[in-house]
Amino acid sequence: MSRAILPTLSAFLALAACATRSELRSLPSDAGIARSYTGSFDKVKLACRDALGQLKLSIKEGEKDTGPLTETTYRIIASQGISTGTVGRYARILIEDQKGTCVVRILVRSKAESQTNDQLDPIIAEDLHKRIAALLK
Repeated sequence: MSRAILPTLSAFLALAACATRSELRSLPSDAGIARSYTGSFDKVKLACRDALGQLKLSIKEGEKDTGPLTETTYRIIASQGISTGTVGRYARILIEDQKGTCVVRILVRSKAESQTNDQLDPIIAEDLHKRIAALLK
């Protein structure tokens, strides 16, 4: 009987360690790597979208994942890899309009947790920031 339970338990534990869109939506708004950019709110939003596209991260449109949270805060959630599996990653970008300056917070989470992914995720977030800065020049 314990042999029958072991595969089920292993699958449950594997899923528990996976990042999900819901998890990204529920994380604190100050989570992630923050940078400030000079430019209009719309221009910074466009640069964020373009940077995600450069890394082949697909933006999930809709009020739950992508769209305004308040009059001055906009969220984008994008994914890379197989949407139903554990291969790939999610990125959450929060853009806060501060009248002429925008604070952009980027959080990248791999769909499957591992030491390598935990090290790579912040590097990808930094790369997105570099791409955003280049697009705004």
